[in-house]
Order: sequence, then C-alpha cells, then structure tokens
Amino acid sequence: MFKVGDTAIIRKDLKAGEPIPYSVTETMAKMAGKAVTIASVETNHTGTEPLIVIKELPSYNWHPKMFEQPKPTITQTDNITIIIRKKGRNISARVKRGGEIIARGKARCGDGDTFDLATGAKLALDRALGVEVVAPVVREVKRAAKAGEYIKIVKPFNPNGYAAGDILLVESEGVHDRAYCRNSQGVLCHICADEYVVLENYTCAVKPVPEVREVERRAEVGELVRLKEGGNTRYKPGDIVICAPGCCMGHFEIGSTMWDDPEKYYTVLENYAAAAELEPEPAPEPPRFTFEGFRAGKIAVKVPGIVSRDMFMSYLQGAGIKWADGSSAMGYKTDSTVIRTRNGALAGSSAEYCGEAGIPVIPFSRDMLTENE
Repeated sequence: MFKVGDTAIIRKDLKAGEPIPYSVTETMAKMAGKAVTIASVETNHTGTEPLIVIKELPSYNWHPKMFEQPKPTITQTDNITIIIRKKGRNISARVKRGGEIIARGKARCGDGDTFDLATGAKLALDRALGVEVVAPVVREVKRAAKAGEYIKIVKPFNPNGYAAGDILLVESEGVHDRAYCRNSQGVLCHICADEYVVLENYTCAVKPVPEVREVERRAEVGELVRLKEGGNTRYKPGDIVICAPGCCMGHFEIGSTMWDDPEKYYTVLENYAAAAELEPEPAPEPPRFTFEGFRAGKIAVKVPGIVSRDMFMSYLQGAGIKWADGSSAMGYKTDSTVIRTRNGALAGSSAEYCGEAGIPVIPFSRDMLTENE
C-alpha cells in the first residue's frame, strides 16, 4: 500500500472510462505512465475503498489499482516459494514470502504457437520477478570472528599457508580473538586478530573442497583408509574401507592386527569423504550373539576367564553341543579363550584366525545368554 510522500507510476495501460472502482476521466488517462507523488491516503465516504490524492491532480480521486503496483524487494536471504500453474494454454507464476503473495506473472501461448511448458513458466516467472534482487552488501569489519563466518587476510604476520587477500572460513574461535581456519593445504592454523577483518554478509559461491591427504597413522572410528596389503581374504591392496569399532572381526576394526600396524597395512585418507562429496558408509553394527549363528559356525565367542567360560559351557551343555570327541561341553578341551563350532562340534580357535575367516568374535556376557533363552 502507498503512503504519503511515495513516488508512484500511473499505469501505462490506464484508459478513460475504466471503473476501478472510481471512474477514470480523460484528464486522468492522459497521466498514464507518468511518475506522481502521493499527497494523501484515506478511505472513501463509505469506508470500503482506499482513496488516494496526488499532488499533480489534487482534485481527482485515485485508487491503488490505477497505479503500477510497487514490486517488493527480495533479498538473497529471503525464504520464498514459487508456484507455477498451468491452465489450458495459460501459465501463471506466484512468488510467496511466508503466507503472502508478493509477486504474480502470467504468460499465454498464442493460438498459432507451439506450447512449451518450460518456456511459458520462465516467461511467467520473469514477469513476476520484475523486481530488484538486492545482494547483501559485503562489509569488511574489524572485530572478533565467529565460527561459520568468513574472514579476509589483510596483514599476515607469520603466514602459514595463507597470504594477504585470502578469504578463509572460520572453524572455531580462540583466545585473544584468534580465528582457527584451514589454510590452502587444509592444515588448521590460528590467525591473530590483527591479521584479518570479518566479511559480513559474505557467502562463498563455491564450497571449498579440502585436499585429500594420505597419512600414516592409526585410524579413528569412521575414518576411511586405503589398504597397502589385504591382510585377509576379505580385502585386497588398494581397497578403501572404513574403520569400525572393536568386536567386528572380519572388518577393518579398532584393535585388529591390521589397525595396529599402519606402516605395513594402510594409510588414513583425511578429507576423503568431503572431497568426493560423499558420506562414508556407517560403521557396521557390532554383531549380536545368536545360538543359531554359533551352532552354524558363523559366530565365535571369547571367554577370557574361568567364570565366564564355565557359564558359557554350561549353557552349551544344556543345548546339547559337544566337543568333536563326543565329550560334554563342560569337559574343556582347549587352552584357547575363543570358542566356536566346526561341523557342529565345539572347537578352540583364535581371534586372528576368525578375523581372516570373516567370523566375528563376540565377548561373552550374561546378557547374550538371557537374550537367547
């Protein structure tokens, strides 16, 4: 809605005789396309319609529909919804901000033209967006940077992979207004307060892609590694696998022989997932004990102490599982702390063998027995 002092444009297509709801006179129609100044904004005598007076013709009554409707300003930070509708050969476009329609546009395919939805939609939207798209003004401000903001290097003291003019994303804040950012090599470094200015309203058009680095160190859970040697029948050299939590024998896992020796078996791929624009696969769920899986030889159980060994063997004896020579489960036949079955009979084993064979080893607990009752 107009207000006093606004500059308004009389509609270019305004014609004499139009009831809008006030009649347009010949004198008013001659003002079509001209810029005028709003002198007052009131309502008519019935209180149902707005009544506008302009300085150039103060004795005439004007209605908002007689003016070009002011287009709203849309900024890059506005959340808007664009609705395209087709009816016959007509296409309309609406632009909504929140629940309010702030712009409309229409396009119609002529009778002799070939209808094309994409062309019509673009034309209707272009007409709706006859608006000024205002980009936020980027300001260089001398203040402490916050995580998520961008800074510009203006006076590097002892640069570590950055130079004057570089724009960096702040990952975290430090003491004395320091900003922690990654330099061109992807190394996290601290930048002193006097070295930078904050770029307010700055948005990075292209997301920086961290450099992939292969590092020889022990991997953390969730990191991706490239194998130098397969280590077992599951993997081969060059495979990229994810580091899993412990107790997932058969996978590359914390505590395994492979994990413990990066010099021989693997390198950690730092920033690999970010550079490849993919998320690493989630670490596999630790396997759960099932009696059926154990009997079939697909699961092994580690019983580190006498108490846990006797409880587990008592459970197996009650289930009728025996050693290969036919003796009962309680007649312990091995010094190994890892127990599995081979051809339906009990057998001692080792974590290393199970890992190579792809058989998960599950630490014994009372809960796994009660869950399988």
